Amino acid sequence: MNLIVASIPDGHDARARWLERQLVGLHLREFVSELVAVHGTATDAIALGNVLGDSRDKVLSSGLVSLPAVQLRSLFAHPHLLFELQDLVFVEGGAYWQSLPLESDHVHAVKSGWNALKSATASRAKIVRPSFVRSPMVWGLAAAAVVFAAVLTVQNMRGAQWGFNNDAVYANNVSHADYVKRLSQAAGEWFNEKPSDRVALAARIGEFKRGCEKLLTAEHATLTPAERDELLKRCRNWIAQLDKLSTDLATGRDEGAVRLNTDAIVEKLQSFLKTLA
Repeated sequence: MNLIVASIPDGHDARARWLERQLVGLHLREFVSELVAVHGTATDAIALGNVLGDSRDKVLSSGLVSLPAVQLRSLFAHPHLLFELQDLVFVEGGAYWQSLPLESDHVHAVKSGWNALKSATASRAKIVRPSFVRSPMVWGLAAAAVVFAAVLTVQNMRGAQWGFNNDAVYANNVSHADYVKRLSQAAGEWFNEKPSDRVALAARIGEFKRGCEKLLTAEHATLTPAERDELLKRCRNWIAQLDKLSTDLATGRDEGAVRLNTDAIVEKLQSFLKTLA
C-alpha cells in the first residue's frame, strides 16, 4: 500500500500545487487520515479563516501558491481544515480551481457513474448530460448529485418494505424477547441481497437508511426507556455512518469496500440488539 503522504513534494510552489490536486481529487479523506496518523491531531484550535487570512481571495482566484509558506504549513499541521477548504473552493473557487485537471481514477469514476446511471434508468427516462457543466471538477460534483437523484427516484419507485422499513417489525403485542428478535431479524435482511453495481448498492444503502429513520420514530413500547434511548442514540450514529458511505460511493470509492463497511455496521447493530435480549 502506497501512502499518499510519501508523495508530498519539497518546495513551496510544488507542495501548494500538489495539495490543490488532493483537494479536487477523490482521496482527501485518506490523506487527512494519514496526516493525523503520522503527526497526530493538533492541540491548538485554529479556524480556516485565520489560516487563510488576507490571502483568502487570492487562494480562491489563483490557488494555494498565493498562500505564504507559514500558512501553507499550517494546513498540513491542521489536516481537519482541509475538508473545510475543499468545501470553500468547490463553492467559491474561481476559474483557476475549475480548470485543474483530474486524476485518471477520478475521470474513470465519473464515467463509470454516468454509464451506470444511464443503464439503471434507461427504461425510465432520457438522461442528458447537463450543458452548463464544463469544468472537470464541477462535472464530477454534478455527476455525483445526478447519480444520487437517480438513486432516490429508483428507491421511491421500488417502495421497498424490508428491514426496519416494515410496520410489522414494530408490533407492540409481543414479548420483549420477541420484539428484540424481530429487530435483529429486520437488520439481518440487509444480507439478503448482494447488489452487483454501484448504483444498486447506493439504492440498497439508501433503503436501509430509510428503515433506520423509521426506527427512530417508532414507539418501541416493549423496550425500557433506557433501552429505547440507547437504541435511538446508536441509530442516529448508524445513519451518519450510512450517509458517509453513500458519499464515499458517489465520489468513486470502491464499491466492494463500501459494501464491507456497511456489512460491519449491520453486524455491530445486531450485536447491540443481542445485548437487549
